Amino acid sequence: ILAFDVATSTGVAVGRPGGKPKCWSESLGKRSSDHDERFGKVIQLTLRLIREYEPVLIAIAAPIKKRLDN
Repeated sequence: ILAFDVATSTGVAVGRPGGKPKCWSESLGKRSSDHDERFGKVIQLTLRLIREYEPVLIAIAAPIKKRLDN
């Protein structure tokens, strides 16, 4: 399993079910970086990790959306 918590500092976990996952974070650039640049970095990261770990499942944490008061 390859899992992501995508953000400017993206959390990554990889491992087998029932095993101890390897966890780390990857920087996608500064908050002030261009959105397209950060998107490109996460695509490159994903491709590299798929090639390295050959996961059968990829999970991406859903973002928590800010609640707007009416």
